Amino acid sequence: MWGGRSSGTFNGFQCSAVGASGGATGGFRCTGGTLKAGEKGQIPLLATVAKKGFGAVHASISVAGDTNASNNSSTYTVQTS
Repeated sequence: MWGGRSSGTFNGFQCSAVGASGGATGGFRCTGGTLKAGEKGQIPLLATVAKKGFGAVHASISVAGDTNASNNSSTYTVQTS
C-alpha cells in the first residue's frame, strides 16, 4: 500500500494490488507506461512483514516482442528480526 492506498500511478505505470497466488502472499501488478530501450523507470517496492525470519521478493517484467525473456526477473532475499 502506498500511503494507505492499494493502487497508484508511478512514472506512467498504473499499479494495483493483487491477491495471493502460488507461493506468494500478495503483490502488485503494474501496466501501461512507456520506456525506450535502455531507459530506466522506478516503481516503489513495498512489503508487509508478517513474521520474523527469511523471505524473498520476486520481481519480473514482460514486454511484447522481447526476444530474451530469460533476463527479465530477479529475486531478492530478505531477513527480518
